Amino acid sequence: MKKQVCVEQKKGRWNCHQFHATTEFYADFGTYRVALTVPSHYVVGATGKRIQTQAHQGKKTTTYTYLQNDVHDFAWTAYPAFQRFVRTFKADKDVTPQQTQAAAKLLGLPTSALKLRDVQMIFLLPPERVGQLEKYVKTTRDSLLFYGLRYGAYPYQTLTIVDVPWEGKHRGSSGMEYPTLFTVGGKWLSAPNTLSFEFTLIHEFGHQYFQGMLASNEFEEAWLDEGVNTYTNILLMTEMYSHLMIAPRQ
Repeated sequence: MKKQVCVEQKKGRWNCHQFHATTEFYADFGTYRVALTVPSHYVVGATGKRIQTQAHQGKKTTTYTYLQNDVHDFAWTAYPAFQRFVRTFKADKDVTPQQTQAAAKLLGLPTSALKLRDVQMIFLLPPERVGQLEKYVKTTRDSLLFYGLRYGAYPYQTLTIVDVPWEGKHRGSSGMEYPTLFTVGGKWLSAPNTLSFEFTLIHEFGHQYFQGMLASNEFEEAWLDEGVNTYTNILLMTEMYSHLMIAPRQ
């Protein structure tokens, strides 16, 4: 039986496509309150804010409840070997007055219009990637700053970054975006000044805006998410990371 994803665009008018597990899809916004019951030794991450944790001692399971408004999808992950780290993007500390003033001049807006918000950054890393934590933190902060000053403050309270363990990488789970959560895949061998990891993390974060908040139909109009996001991705890399890139041969 074929499955379809349908979105009502106007009263009585629907946009429908056959569902394919390995393609993008167009979906409506909604509020998700989801309870996930998993073995207690599993580490869980999900779309939204964790609002409740309930351990079931006799069953050796734990229920985690997440809540998020105004998103077009819900995603979650669970893995026993994840190590969980929490950091905070602090708008009054991580954004300098000079950066705000430069963005205000570029956009022709008062600096008061570019006020960003604090965001709880959650990192789920397999053991072999823990040594790269500070790289994850810096790149995520840079993304929240750059996209926020140019397109508006990231509106959600949490952002979860998942480095997919090896068991999931070869199944295509790395490098995918979901509301308030996205996956990346650190490589064992990668020259540091290629910045391939940073590019991927920034790109997947950027989908929080394109198509996440833009709400375009990424199935029919891919340029409005992949195209615009990649363009912004390159702008960020050029402005903030060009001094680290491999110099071209003369």
